[in-house]
Amino acid sequence: MKRFLILALFGIVALVVQSYSLEVVQAIETPVIHSLRDCSLTPRIECVKSITAVDASGRRILGELTGRTSDNKSYVGEYEFPGLKFEGSSGNRILPAINYNPFGSRGCYNPTATTTLCYDAGEIIMTTIQPTNYDMTDKEKIALTLSLPFRPSAMVCGSWEFPAPCVREFNFDIPVKFEISLRVPSQFHVVFSSGQVTGFSLQEGLDPETIDGIDYTTLKYSFSPLKKNAITRSPIIKGDFYTPPLYADYRSDRVELMFRGKNDNGYPSLARCAGAGDFSVFSNATDQGAPVWDPRTQQLSIETSGSHFTPEGTVTAGFFQATISRGIAKCLWDLDLGTKTSAQVNITYDNTGTPQAETISSNFDGKNFVITDSNFHFSVPKFSIKLSNETQKTKTPTVVATASSKPKSKISISCIKGTQTMKITAVKPKCPKGFIKK
Repeated sequence: MKRFLILALFGIVALVVQSYSLEVVQAIETPVIHSLRDCSLTPRIECVKSITAVDASGRRILGELTGRTSDNKSYVGEYEFPGLKFEGSSGNRILPAINYNPFGSRGCYNPTATTTLCYDAGEIIMTTIQPTNYDMTDKEKIALTLSLPFRPSAMVCGSWEFPAPCVREFNFDIPVKFEISLRVPSQFHVVFSSGQVTGFSLQEGLDPETIDGIDYTTLKYSFSPLKKNAITRSPIIKGDFYTPPLYADYRSDRVELMFRGKNDNGYPSLARCAGAGDFSVFSNATDQGAPVWDPRTQQLSIETSGSHFTPEGTVTAGFFQATISRGIAKCLWDLDLGTKTSAQVNITYDNTGTPQAETISSNFDGKNFVITDSNFHFSVPKFSIKLSNETQKTKTPTVVATASSKPKSKISISCIKGTQTMKITAVKPKCPKGFIKK
């Protein structure tokens, strides 16, 4: 899977020396990755127009800047919402980070102390939100320190030279919905949305305005935090940085959202549908890959990954929701969405290669086709979706469980690795990598 880390880049002014004179050559402006600020601070460029919270009673609370800032320049600033109460000393305050990668920008990161890798940063707006940790007390730090019983050591944060224990962030821990409005360049149009939230909705192209000769519109989106498994990302931990461990490290409802623009090249399978509308996937997976379109099978596939077990040792119940707009359905399957649209969904696990039927529902909401799957398991399920219009109204998708029409019986096996034991149930169960059959 292709991953991106957000770092800042800076434009360079070119100077050319010829003979004994210094000739200043006009610089070609290079788009720069940057964090969006509140519009009260940056009123003439792309910015955060508002962040509103909606509580369980439906009361709307407009977020207000507290004036406190962080050394981490990716944060917009700290916002407070009177009347709300999140975990611990975070109180009613949040730290949002909204980063913008304009088309043509580049990013670099350091996978090791001596290696720097750079990449085409695409066209992305990335949103993360968590309760503020500015006032976390020493007592709270001790209480939130992760024991990491399924890791070789709990000292996996900090650096190689000075390893330290890991302290998780605060959670929201209450039912709340956030609504965010951004001023964005008018040429930014969302093609693919993904992340770890529920109740997502998106509107774009609102309130057009021109500032200093540049056209802008408003991008408005809303969502609720989703409690899910979380893992510790650290170079100190040996192995693949992005391979989820068998057991999750802790639970978190930190918000993570990503919008891919129509000029982004990270999703070539959807490039043909640029400007046709939005395709979105939200789940409680730790990671998810790029959508891949197979013209031969007419299927759109998305691979996800996550820990098989929760931190408490219970099997993780997966959640996956895909929303397909009218434009995407027309572009990929050449069909008009309606009440007669149905979906064929395959869920294939990496350890069996056999499609599995789970608890799946779908519906046409009058604008988009929404597919929801729950109760599947991790670690690396792949979802393959194909839409069609039937002669009769179908509310639930057809799920292909096996090649034959008669379902095959599932069997269970026990797999062991040291002192760890896990149960795998499937048509053709196989133990995950590193485990052996008991």
